[in-house]
This record gives sequence, C-alpha cells and structure tokens, in this order.
Amino acid sequence: MPFLAFGWLLVSVLMQNAAPSSVQAPVPSAAASAPASLNWKAVLVAGDDSIPAFDNARRTLKGLLLEAGVSADNIRELSNNPSEQVGAVLPGSASDLREALDSLNVGDGDACLVDMTSHGSRQGFFLKNHPALTPMALNAIMERGCGSQPTVLLISACYSGVFVHPEMLKPNRIILTAARDDLTSFGCSVENQYTNWDGCLIEHLPKAGDWQSLYDAVGQCIHTEETHGGFRASRPQGFFGNLVADLKMPAATRPGLAAGTSQCPVSDDDNYGFLPAHAIKVGLDGATGPARELEYLSALGGPTGQRISFRRVGSIVSADQTILDLYELTYPGLEKPVRVYIDEYHFEEPKAPKGLVCSAEIGFKK
Repeated sequence: MPFLAFGWLLVSVLMQNAAPSSVQAPVPSAAASAPASLNWKAVLVAGDDSIPAFDNARRTLKGLLLEAGVSADNIRELSNNPSEQVGAVLPGSASDLREALDSLNVGDGDACLVDMTSHGSRQGFFLKNHPALTPMALNAIMERGCGSQPTVLLISACYSGVFVHPEMLKPNRIILTAARDDLTSFGCSVENQYTNWDGCLIEHLPKAGDWQSLYDAVGQCIHTEETHGGFRASRPQGFFGNLVADLKMPAATRPGLAAGTSQCPVSDDDNYGFLPAHAIKVGLDGATGPARELEYLSALGGPTGQRISFRRVGSIVSADQTILDLYELTYPGLEKPVRVYIDEYHFEEPKAPKGLVCSAEIGFKK
C-alpha cells in the first residue's frame, strides 16, 4: 500500500513484515497540539454476535476506560447481540451510532473515542442485520458527532484499513485499524476471548502514555503473534492527524486524590470485601452483574487515587449458596496484591474497602 499524502496535515503509518515502524510527515512549527487535559467521551460498538469475542472486547474496553477515569455517563455501548441489549446497551446500527454520539454532546474541552469490533470486508465494517458501514458513512457520522474535537477511531475487523481513506483523514483524527485494506486480521473464532488485535489493544492500552506509543506496542504485539502462529501478516494501519499527533491517553491525565479523600463512602469494616461473608454487593442479576462489577472495580483507586489494575482469579460459592467472584487488585506502591469478593446477584450501596478509595464516582444504583 503506498504512503498516503494529504499535504503537511497527515501522518501515514505502514506496518512492515518486520518490527512495526512509524513514518511521520514534517509538521510546521505553527501546528497546534491537543490540550493536555480533555474530557473523554466514547462509543463502543460490537457489530456482530457470531462469536463472543466482539462483546467481550466491548465490555473489557469499557472497564479500562472507567479505570482510566472516563465517566460512566460519557460512555455509550452498542451491541448486535440481543442478550447483551440490557440496561444502557443499545442495538448497533449506523443510525444507533449516530444517535449515541449525538447524545454525548461532544464540544469544547472534549475528546471523542469510537471503538468498533466485528467482521469486515473491502466494503466496510460488518453490522449484523444492517448494511455495512462504509468509510463515507462513518465519516459523516464522525463529522456530525465529534466535529473538530480531538478524535480517536479504533477499528478491529478484516480489511479495516479501508477506513484509512482520504475522506476520513482529518487533522484532528487518529485512526488505528487491525489490518490493511487488502488483508484479513485474525482471532475470529469461538474459542478466543478476543480477536488478536483486540487482545493486543486491551493488553497495552493501560500501559501507554499516548496513542502513538499504543499503536507501536499493538503493532509489535500483532507481529509477534502472527510470527509465532504462522499467520500471514495483517499489517495494522495507523493515521495521526497533525493536530493530535501527540494526543495523550485518558489515563495519562487522570488527576490524583489527596490522601483520605474518596468519591464514594469508605467502609469502616476491616473485613468488607476481603471475606466471602462480607462480599461487596454490586449486582442485581447474572445478566447485568459482570458489567456492574467492572464499573465498580474501575472506580476504585489506591489510598491517593492510584490507578488500580484488577483481574478475575476465580469464583466460589458462599455459605448462602451465592456465587461470588474473586478479584486480585494491585496498584503502584502496593507490596503484594489484595483480593476482594464481589457479589453480582445482590445489591447494597457499594463502598470502597478499607484502605482504598473511589477515585471516580460509581456509576450505578439499584
């Protein structure tokens, strides 16, 4: 694929068979930069339900955004799996995407993020029971919903490089895709938790300080996986408009908290969350429970609001026959991980376990 040209406004990145590389066009000294602190607003789209990987990625990415300090009120979710369309999760057509972006009221001081994961073709992004979303249609939606605000598009699909297309290339946009416009990506199988590109994105997003470094890390991750698996290179694509070439990740600008402060109540019970009989009750049922667990855990922070990393390590059956999920929590400065028990079937106003805080508001109630 030849390098793209759009005057001095463009940055065009092509992945090679070897280690990922980045080529940036010269940027005049007068070019503006994105503000250091932005209010992020996001729409997450799972376009098909033929495999669980697409909705898995949507849910996990939401958790990472919440963990990074993005408000739950500023996230919209779309899915074409009817069983996922509960609570605030809406169907996923092009018109639903447009309406979701409109509802976020992106304006001055905001940054716009759209993540889409599904199958793809040379015509565009697959949306179950709807026409494929083409570059022209997506550009119109982005122009309307995000305007000239800093905008990031993450597109995980075969042939998704079709969206690195002249009409999509704006100076305020970053576009990262899972493959070149004439190549497939990998990992679309029932046994995979995520597609290959989504898995690499999820692994490296919490570690990256800016979108360029994330692109580089994901490219190297894909190269390693494809080399070890004997797959044909998918050559993920990246475009960085000159106005956002140095755009920071949401987590990179998340403010800390003064010691002892919290945006939710902190339990005075030494056992709260740490023993099965004192599990944290965040849920209402098995359908909505996993998403509520993610929202709760993503709101937690260390004593001064340090970002917490968490992973599910298993589940147990409590004395009253309730299934509890067990999570391991870590944060910078913690000598060894702590484990907490969460009940996704019952609800009491959640608190932070003793020694932790809520560095963001918990975005749900009964």
